[in-house]
Amino acid sequence: KKDQGGKKADNKGGNKAGNKDKAKKDDKVKPRPDTVFTEEFFSGVIGEVGMPPPPPLPKIDPSKPLNLDDKMKLATACLSSKDMSAITIPRDMRTAVPLWNNLNTTLPIAVLQPSSTQEVADAISCLYSNGVRAVPYSGGCSLMGMSVLPTSVTIDLSYMKTVTLNPDSSLSVQGGATLGDIYAEVYRQSNGIYSVVGASCPALGTGQILGGGIGSLTRMFGLACDQLLSLTIISYNGQILKVSPMENPDLFWASCGGGGGNFGIVADYNIKTVNIPPSLTSFDFSVTRNVVSFLMDVQENVAVKADPLISKLQLTFRNKSIAVQGLYLGDEKSLAGALNGAGLAPYVEKKSARSRSVNWLDFVLEYARSSNCTRAKNAAGLADRALTNFGQDASMNSFIVVQSNLLSASGYEDLFKWKASSKNAFVEIDVLGPNSKVAAVSTTDTAYPFRSALLSVQYGTLWKRKKDDRRLTRLTSSMTEVVDEYLGNPQVPREINYLSVQSPNLLGYYGSNLAKLIAVKTMYDPQNYWQNPLGVPSDVDGQFTLPDILTADADGDGVVDAGEPQPLGPG
Repeated sequence: KKDQGGKKADNKGGNKAGNKDKAKKDDKVKPRPDTVFTEEFFSGVIGEVGMPPPPPLPKIDPSKPLNLDDKMKLATACLSSKDMSAITIPRDMRTAVPLWNNLNTTLPIAVLQPSSTQEVADAISCLYSNGVRAVPYSGGCSLMGMSVLPTSVTIDLSYMKTVTLNPDSSLSVQGGATLGDIYAEVYRQSNGIYSVVGASCPALGTGQILGGGIGSLTRMFGLACDQLLSLTIISYNGQILKVSPMENPDLFWASCGGGGGNFGIVADYNIKTVNIPPSLTSFDFSVTRNVVSFLMDVQENVAVKADPLISKLQLTFRNKSIAVQGLYLGDEKSLAGALNGAGLAPYVEKKSARSRSVNWLDFVLEYARSSNCTRAKNAAGLADRALTNFGQDASMNSFIVVQSNLLSASGYEDLFKWKASSKNAFVEIDVLGPNSKVAAVSTTDTAYPFRSALLSVQYGTLWKRKKDDRRLTRLTSSMTEVVDEYLGNPQVPREINYLSVQSPNLLGYYGSNLAKLIAVKTMYDPQNYWQNPLGVPSDVDGQFTLPDILTADADGDGVVDAGEPQPLGPG
């Protein structure tokens, strides 16, 4: 990376002579056996998303076909002319762009670390014009490691993390900021008056906004992407696009639920802040008896009745109980009435129940520590990336429960038994429902389709030992098969921020909005430059259309009506 007044160390390029000998043993990185995240996997599924592979990208000289190494050499020369250099030594690339999930052992072609919107645009222009693909990296928390693909250059935005509270109380955020950066800075700059809606784990990057973003303030204020005012997006050819409801409105629509990395690289966001009430109450209790009956009651009644002032309501499966954790936007005295109104009071066991007044940042820290997102001991540590818990192996999936497709008591019983069968398994349920602000937006107003969700369920396995790869990946797959059978719809709705190769049907993630997303993608990325294994495809030949059955949504809940499975994903 170029020296900009001492802002960055010159060793970011990773190509100094002193590093060469130490790096030799790292030059060839062998992927783990028996995992889905191998180079062969990524290479095999890119472009195979229900349509013909895209045409080759432009070449310098069509009469002399170039291989990827040659293209990268030309791109490197272009980058050098703009005073930019790439990290190419394997060890240094792993250090620059660590991934939350160690199962992805692939490496990119190279890593670029721009420090401004213009540098991002210059980098993409050089890569695109020479036939080299790029993929953005904002936090590294993609469950499949989508920000590191073996056929692409990773654009690491971590040097672009400025967070500024504007005079109109909106927030300007660069694309490389993590939620820890955002929560800590907004709290500091507003003296605790404001925050933003976002996911609960401070390690996550801003890319989670583009997939919707469910967090601790969602039931009261909506999804993270519902707070978007405008964005600056770098297109496939390096063009800088201003995106808002007035400028490039279709791209703005797609930016709320269409997923990160599908339409370009977001260099910065302008986001609405929300007022944090002076009284906040954190609460938790355990349900140790009749857990299946409790889960059915949550699905059928609690999710429907709960006041949005209960802004977070999450259930976590234990081996013999359900842990209930939440945030109430009010004082402790009125909490009991809110829990009673939601139908939760009968389940509150006094011996396990706790409630306490908290400030917003302390709650963020409390939850992040309890969910093993960070090792930070105080709120100041939320922005310290060195304290985030990266480096585990994970196999995860999700499903969304809507009124038209409820999970049966037997399904919850099997899910509970599955969690109890392994210390490595986990199940978490976010309660949403018709009173949440998520449901106040229609299915078609944004790209996020599942506005009528009652519950958002995440499950999977986490582990550290390499020898457990196959066994625990298969354990998650076995639960996916059970859930899919119970829900009975080949287009089972899932959270796009939980993309999983175990569930490759694109309709599950994009729902009834997939057809419009393909149209927007084709408009803003006609060559399908931006790719990942489960991304929105471009209609590169102008003849790709979805059958009517794949756009049918009679009840308007965003879930495509059950029909014959369609080949809309790898496999």
